[in-house]
Amino acid sequence: MARPYSQDLRDRVIGSVASGRACRATAALFGVSVAGVVKWSQRWRTSGSAATKPMGGWAPHGYGSGQLMIGTELMCISSDLT
Repeated sequence: MARPYSQDLRDRVIGSVASGRACRATAALFGVSVAGVVKWSQRWRTSGSAATKPMGGWAPHGYGSGQLMIGTELMCISSDLT
């Protein structure tokens, strides 16, 4: 998995956009994608920080205990459900 860009680079990109430079020009200047500059700028405007979001890790499934119980009961009733 790729590593996130450094916070120093993100701060310099945000500073460039905040000073009035266009996102495309900023992307070309720092050698990053235009989409990255836009996303970092949006995140900075909404939250005040362009820090990285957590990467990877484990997230629980959206199944509640009731939903899992229903699936188990259906499998017991009709074992040929596939």
